[in-house]
Amino acid sequence: MLLATAFLPVPHVNTGVSLLEAGTVGNVSALFQYFRQETNNHLEGWHNQLNRKAGKSHNGLYELLQLLISEQGVMDTLIQQVLSGNVTVGDLRR
Repeated sequence: MLLATAFLPVPHVNTGVSLLEAGTVGNVSALFQYFRQETNNHLEGWHNQLNRKAGKSHNGLYELLQLLISEQGVMDTLIQQVLSGNVTVGDLRR
């Protein structure tokens, strides 16, 4: 039924989605919650941090790849620390 909202007039889309969301439970409810997130501050923060690490506004492809590979290594380490119980997610936010 969610796909049917594509046929609603634009002014009625929010109301239609809200009506569909009202009767949902479980995975469908989680789907609605996922798309209700209206902020991207975490993504903006990550981009800002990556730009600071890059050190300049225009990097070449090779430099960008090296930066992303380094970032992946850091994230893999943090994930392993959280999974092993050495660090909590709350500790990472500080």
